[in-house]
Amino acid sequence: MTKAEREELGKIFKSLDMNNNGCLSKDELKQAYHQHANRTLTDEEIEQIFDAVDTDMSGSIDYTEFMVACEKTGELLSN
Repeated sequence: MTKAEREELGKIFKSLDMNNNGCLSKDELKQAYHQHANRTLTDEEIEQIFDAVDTDMSGSIDYTEFMVACEKTGELLSN
């Protein structure tokens, strides 16, 4: 991942983190999908995302978890 890509993902993370606490909650993720992808995620879909991304099982997605997930997604898409 390039420096420019990391910076862009950082901006995206900050825009999704509506309460500016440095983590994404399930509600923030659900709202983000609705606003940016015009899609409403089910509770089951949110749980699947959190099961995959919230590696420390804190109940929220922190910046590092977000970046790792984006990097893995990028790798999968490039293969």
